[in-house]
Amino acid sequence: MDWNKNLGRVLPFLSDRQADVVCLQEVREDALPVIAEAAGNYYFYAPMCGGKIHGAPSTVGIAIFSRLPLLQTKARYYVGAAHRIVELDEQTLESRRATTYRALAFGGVQRGDTVYRIVTTHFTWTPDGKADEFQRHDLQKMLGLLQKEGEYLLCGDFNAPRGGEIYKTLSQKLKDNVPAHYVTSIDPERHRIKGLKSMVDGLFTTSGYVVSDVRLHFGVSDHGALEAVVSRE
Repeated sequence: MDWNKNLGRVLPFLSDRQADVVCLQEVREDALPVIAEAAGNYYFYAPMCGGKIHGAPSTVGIAIFSRLPLLQTKARYYVGAAHRIVELDEQTLESRRATTYRALAFGGVQRGDTVYRIVTTHFTWTPDGKADEFQRHDLQKMLGLLQKEGEYLLCGDFNAPRGGEIYKTLSQKLKDNVPAHYVTSIDPERHRIKGLKSMVDGLFTTSGYVVSDVRLHFGVSDHGALEAVVSRE
């Protein structure tokens, strides 16, 4: 969502796709109601940081939207905590890390007798896409939280390119469902770095899920939008 800078393109896309479940990152809290009109009236939000855009204070975080009732929603933080959200400070890499918290947002939906467990996150950022001590530490904390959750689908922006250390570790623990022919999830025109090629967005599952018809749509935001059909074994 890029702090809602691309809302004018995201909303028509969501209305057109009519997905049962939508997971978004970098969502301003004050935009949740309008996004819900396009993505589904049931939603759950986990804040990551505070910020001001055009003078209006708001938190920014991750969210799950659904056209079906959301079950057993919760947020588990592997960096920081929801009750300590502070304003984002981007003056230095250290201040950015200290003022950006990281969470897993959980939500379930039921179709017939089958419950689907959906998890989304916006993982720790590095300036060059290479793993560092912070990413390694946060990954172990995140995996530790997920270890207790049984079967699930995990999606989001992992800020770590496919083929690199972090993405490779995730692929060893979970199934990577993004087809190999997709070499980047960064929009070549809408991202701040034009032409950047890096597959940093993921769609991972435990063994109890089957993912098919995975597609990547560009022209929506600074990252492409992953779309897939999900079923249970």
